[in-house]
Amino acid sequence: MYREFYGDHLAPLSWGEKLPSVWDKPFNFSEQEWAQGVTEQQFIRNSAENLVGDYQKIGEIMRDTFVGLHDRMARFSGRVDDPVSTEVFRHLSGSEEWIGLQEKTRGDTMASALATCHIAREFLSNLPEEVQEALQKHQESQKALEAAKARARAGLPVSEQDLKALADQLAKAQQEALDAMGNSPAQIKASAWNSAQAANDELKTAQQAAEAFGFGWGDKAGQCGAVDNLDGIVALAEQIKNHPGLQGLVDALGWVEMLAESAKEEVSSGQHYFTHYERGPLDLERLADQEYVGLSSDIEEVKLGFIARAVDGDVLLKHFEGEDELGKGPFVFVYDTSGSIQPFHSVLAAITLSLMKAAREEDRRFVAIPFSGPGEYQVFDLGPEPSPQALIELIEFGYWGGTEPYAPLEEALEIIRTDTDLNKADVLLLTDGSFRPPPKEFLRNLDQTRKDIGVSLVSLLIFASNPHCEEFSDRVISALRPDERGSVKLMFEEVFSRR
Repeated sequence: MYREFYGDHLAPLSWGEKLPSVWDKPFNFSEQEWAQGVTEQQFIRNSAENLVGDYQKIGEIMRDTFVGLHDRMARFSGRVDDPVSTEVFRHLSGSEEWIGLQEKTRGDTMASALATCHIAREFLSNLPEEVQEALQKHQESQKALEAAKARARAGLPVSEQDLKALADQLAKAQQEALDAMGNSPAQIKASAWNSAQAANDELKTAQQAAEAFGFGWGDKAGQCGAVDNLDGIVALAEQIKNHPGLQGLVDALGWVEMLAESAKEEVSSGQHYFTHYERGPLDLERLADQEYVGLSSDIEEVKLGFIARAVDGDVLLKHFEGEDELGKGPFVFVYDTSGSIQPFHSVLAAITLSLMKAAREEDRRFVAIPFSGPGEYQVFDLGPEPSPQALIELIEFGYWGGTEPYAPLEEALEIIRTDTDLNKADVLLLTDGSFRPPPKEFLRNLDQTRKDIGVSLVSLLIFASNPHCEEFSDRVISALRPDERGSVKLMFEEVFSRR
């Protein structure tokens, strides 16, 4: 059983089938990965379609590129029947950048597929013009002879004279292609270097996007190993790269997630709030700051005094109180997308994604409600396994208008009241503007929901103070900017403590 890929070669679907290849290897596992999964991805198809007009056997070039990157046992050997392909891949696979790229792609279907597209595009498009033209003519001659032979095998009238003429034409085109490459070795080497480097850069960007959005990558243990997310991950990477408001998303995610992990560790250990000092046996994690003076003192009497008290179990320690268990209840994130917060779009997106990832890790449901002026809010309830496309829509979304939080907060309460899965939920409000006092009806609904379900509402207030937040919030955290790390960490502590 065979499947034709854009009419340029036949891909095997039986494990014993072999195709002509520049690679020497014992198995055809990589060809199977290519034929049965990779070629179904739209990103791969788009890449092939963009090049097929110039290179009629682009599917074969891309397949051999994928196999060379993916197969751990592949060794370059060339093809006796195709010295032109042999010369092309000799230049490509001989570069140090290709070898370095292989270390990152071998056995990783997603990485190999992504790198294949960029190498095929960058390498072929950056070749000297005369080399490109010679390769195109060679491929046209190959296709013409293959088509004539296929007609002859099918019993259609094809004369020996026509076949010989096509074979002579192929031989001439082959020699011209080899001569053209032989005349430009330095330029071809530079094209190979640039293409592998570009593939490496794009691969890094896509992997960062995958990790940032919680999709995992490739075949790493415990992560998503399917190639099915490739299109979505590529779209995420492109969206981050091209969206002006998200240029700093990956960097922002780094420090935001670090704060989230730090807050989670502190809360999960029960060391949440410092309350008082006490004396007891030596515990370096809780040791009072002033005791470190004795511990590190160069004065022998002071140091010996500290050691003696440590031996007697009589050193000064900090006492913490807090939750011993991480909260498991789901939470609703209601956040401001008014015009004044738009410059911090990437930080806001990072906070949203970090909260979502934390919810998924703890099997907690997460609902996001971005809002702005009166009547402007949108509910994003993406479920435990959101698609890349859904996440793109979420991180891009924003009204960038005024500030009116009560309708989205009412929506959050309604979701909690009507969905049993959201009982004992937390509502987190992030806002940066001034707004009117809370309506009495809203306060009544909030109080009733607190009594019925036990909902907690925490507000992170950016830029300016707003006394109205105090009227409905269990706690208000103030920050001068959305990227003020101490305040962001406090917000995460409130989420993880589930007080």
